[in-house]
Amino acid sequence: MITTVEKVLFLKSVDLFSQIPGEDLSQIALITIEEGREAGEDVVVEGEVGDALYIVLEGKVRVHHKDKVIAQARRAGSASARWPSSTPPPARPPSPR
Repeated sequence: MITTVEKVLFLKSVDLFSQIPGEDLSQIALITIEEGREAGEDVVVEGEVGDALYIVLEGKVRVHHKDKVIAQARRAGSASARWPSSTPPPARPPSPR
């Protein structure tokens, strides 16, 4: 379990939150929930309705569509996916693991 101050510092290092003032990030940090996952365990499953934002604190995440890996987290706090211009993205979000 990390402290609120550690959460704020971590959020500040995430591109999505980097420009948000620390006071605002502390409010976000207060409502965050830290969850653990085992290697290979699904975080969300393709087709499920999403109601949360997940940020990787440590470890790796793969995003896949069916059996094809389409993105991987490169470092804590980041993940990206690129769609080929000739292929539209799937109708439902892919499944991160």
